[in-house]
Parts: sequence; C-alpha cells; structure tokens
Amino acid sequence: MTLMNNLQLNVSRFKVALPVLVILCISVTSLVFSIFESKLNQDSHHWGLMYSMAVDILGGLRPYLQSLNPYGILASPINILGLKIFGNHIVSLGIIYGILYSTSFIIIYFLLLKFLDKWLSVFSVLLIFLIHGHIIAPWPNYAYYAFLLLSLLLFTYSKKPFILFLSGLLMACSVLARSTSFIAALPPVFIYFLILYIGGKKFVARKDIIFFTTGLVLPLFVFLFYLISTSSFQSWSFQTFQLFSVRFFSIELKSQDTSFVKYPIFFFVLIKNIVRGLIFGDLRMKLYSFAFFNNLVITWVVLARLKKGKFGSEDSSLLLFCLISSFGYLTALHDYQIFRVQSSAALGIGVLIYSLNQLSGLASTRRTRVLAFIIPCSFLVASLSSNFQFVPQSSYFEPWNLNSILSGTLREPQNVEILEGKLFEEERANYYEEISHSLDEYSNQLKFVVNLTENSFIPFISSEYKRVQVAPFFALSTAESFRESEKARYEPILKNGQAILFGYEGYKFEQFYSGNTPGSTTEIPENYKVVKSIENPGGNGKLVVAVPKN
Repeated sequence: MTLMNNLQLNVSRFKVALPVLVILCISVTSLVFSIFESKLNQDSHHWGLMYSMAVDILGGLRPYLQSLNPYGILASPINILGLKIFGNHIVSLGIIYGILYSTSFIIIYFLLLKFLDKWLSVFSVLLIFLIHGHIIAPWPNYAYYAFLLLSLLLFTYSKKPFILFLSGLLMACSVLARSTSFIAALPPVFIYFLILYIGGKKFVARKDIIFFTTGLVLPLFVFLFYLISTSSFQSWSFQTFQLFSVRFFSIELKSQDTSFVKYPIFFFVLIKNIVRGLIFGDLRMKLYSFAFFNNLVITWVVLARLKKGKFGSEDSSLLLFCLISSFGYLTALHDYQIFRVQSSAALGIGVLIYSLNQLSGLASTRRTRVLAFIIPCSFLVASLSSNFQFVPQSSYFEPWNLNSILSGTLREPQNVEILEGKLFEEERANYYEEISHSLDEYSNQLKFVVNLTENSFIPFISSEYKRVQVAPFFALSTAESFRESEKARYEPILKNGQAILFGYEGYKFEQFYSGNTPGSTTEIPENYKVVKSIENPGGNGKLVVAVPKN
C-alpha cells in the first residue's frame, strides 16, 4: 500500500513538473540554436558593431562622447559580460544574448499562467518559439524584452514595496538597454495604472505606483546625470534618435517626382505596417498582425468588465499584457520585422490563444469545442514547424544552409582571435586570413587602421592597431556625422602615413577625411599606395589594402 502510494505521489509530482520541464526544454533548445546562429551567421556589420561597443568601453573610452553607442547604455555592459565570461570572440556576444532570449520563454510561461492553464501556456510558448526560436544577432531588443518581462513578472506576482521597487528598476533597465523602446515600455504601464486607479483602488494602490515609479526613475536620473556631467547629452540624443534611426519617427512616401516626403505620424506608420503584414506577410507576420487587433478587442472587453464592476485579477493581467503587447509594435516602426515584434509583443500570442480558447468554448458540444481549438492549433504548429529553418521566411534574414553544414567544409579562420568559433566557407575563411596577414605584415610600421568598408570585423582582426574612426565601419552618413570630432585625429595620422587603409576596388575611397561636400569621392591619399587586392566573397569588388608610400 505504501509502495503504491509513493508511486502515485511520484506520478502526481511528475505531472505537476512536466509543463515546466517542457518549457525548460524549449528554453535550452533556443539557447543551443542561438549558439549555432552565432557560429554560422555571416553578418560582419552588425555583430562587429556590437563588439566595438564593448571593446571601446574596455579601452577606456566614454560612451557617446568618445565611442559609438546608438542603442542603449546597458548594451555595452551586456556585451562586455559576454566577452569576459565566454572569451574575446564574436560568438560570445551571441551566447550572452542567447541566454537572455532563452530565459524569456520561461518568464513568458509564468506570466501567461495569470490567465491560461499550464498546458495552454506551454502551447503558447511553443508557438512563440516556432515563430522566432533564437536570436539572429546580439541585438539589444532581446535584452530589452528580457528585462521588461522580468519586471512584469515581479509586478504581477507580488505587491511588496521592495518587489515593486525592483520591478520598476528592471523596467528602467529595459529602457536603458534599448533607448528608443521607451515609447513601447513606459506609456502602457502608466496607462494601466491610470485606468485601474480611476476604476478602483482594489488592484493598484497609490503606494504601489509610488514604489514602482521610484525604482523606475532612479536609474534614469543616474543616467541623465552622467550625460549632463560628461557633456554627453547631445551626443546621446544624436546617436540614439538620429544616426541610425532617421526613419524611426517617420514614414517615407514616394511622390510623383520620386522624392521622399516624411510624415511624423506614429500610428499611421504602425497601422500601415500591421495591415501590410496581415495582407502580404507570411504566416508569422499574419499571426502578429492578427494578434495586434486581438489585443485591441480583449482590451475593450476587459474595460467593459471594469465598467460593469466584474473586473477580476485575470482581467487585470490581461489588460496589462494587452497594453504592453500593443505598444510593443512601436519598436518596429522603422522596420516591421519579426524579431523586433517578437522581442516586444510576444505576450500577445498568449492573449491570442486565450481568445481562441474562449471562442472554442462557445461550441455546443465538448467534441466540437475540442475540434474548434485543436484543428487551428495543429495547423499553426505544422505550418510553423515546416519552415522553422533552412528556408527563407520572415523570422531569419539568413536561414542556415543545410548542405554547407552537412558538407563538413565550414571552418574558422586561423589565428584570428575574435573569429574563433565562427564557421565560414573556405573562401570567406581565406578572406579573413588574408586580412589578418596584411595587418601582421605592417604591424611594426603602422599604428592605426582606417576601415572604409561596411565590414565591422576588420578593425579588430589585429589587436596591434588602434581604430581611427568612431564607428568600426564606414558609411557616408556616419562619416559625415563624425567629421568634425574625428578631424583632429585622422588628418595628422593620414598626413604622417601612420595608418593602414582598407577599401573596395572600383568604388574609390570615400572622402571622409576631407572638407568636400557629402557624397564626394576621391582616390586614396597621394602619399598612399595599394599593396594588395583580396577577393571579397561578399561582393562589392575586391578589397584593397593601402599603406604609406614611404
């Protein structure tokens, strides 16, 4: 009898633990895939930029005033943490962001338990995973959402003053990880406070708002004090809202003369993107577009319940998550892409499953109710699974090449520390080795490197050189933006022949170091000569290496 009781007890415990075990499996799988992505991804521009944000701070440069940090002040410490824990390699950045993103699946599960049962929460997380299963770059969007979700978890599960303060602190961290996300994170929270405070103090008290807001405001004031005390406010504002986010607060429409006209209308851009995704997007785009409108419907239903006095704790969570998810789409104003929406509005998928479950419950018989829920859910899982990887879809810019992976020909470049663990085709691996050899050849003669390409890896392939430019890559708009601040450095360096230059053959070297008008080009400086041309597997012509003539 005792043995039977123990067996039943163990079975009971296993049933209780099974949903959490499934979620842990999803989380670990996401992390493993993120590590694979870190090894296989060919994007040198964005990954190198995030690497530079770490090494610049480690090198003693001040954020914004002396270095490029266009996304969020907390992105640099996160990047540094990755390099310190996992090694001074590009892959390390992917691992640390993979950990943050994979943790998000676990947090989402516990948040969805506020209005879904365990297995519906598991199913929702599975869908979210199938929509976008791993990181595509070490992008601060993933850190932003991890902090935001953790903030919501603390807020919804406890009203103790310290927990509310910590929740606000984590909300501030989400904004500091991705500065432009403030329009997606802060308004919905305070709208939620306002609605519930006006509707009744049962679910949110004044002291709750005060403790949360104190935790939120303190880190933001500390950051503001840093900007003012170091005279970095203008640089922060420029890098955050202008340099790479020119279209963040605008929509571009072609007129009859093919010129571009900008209309700074937030919600027009938002609705345009969502409707376009609903009509022309693939299943992933359609799901998120449909989830947005579902958020609006559920918000209206919940508000109606509040007005009638039938508002419960489940409704409180639904209202908060719908607001957070709806505003989350604002992070994708400038580029409506799955990874941006997923890392700001994934809770909306759980709300969508809630709606489907409620609608299926209206069926007249149990069998009909089950079929009304199972059939569409089975279709979603089958469809999303069929193109999860290896084929083009909206979630990944560069799907993995199965033939290359299975061929066994991928390898990492030799003697290039930052690219340890990266896997490239033979010609691309040779490309980076040639760059490394060129840098080694002149390391005893030259001290600086000028990179006139979009490849952000080049300045860091050798640790013997210092970077002249603020940005690790070259783009004409970026060069023009930093012309005055860089002028005092690069003019004597080039005049005295102290730098090695990299650029593309046939495109001419952009005249970033002269006083010419934007868009002008010139050949390399007169006191320089081209000493090597390297076949570039990424196109753009051959990569040429130039050094001083004498």
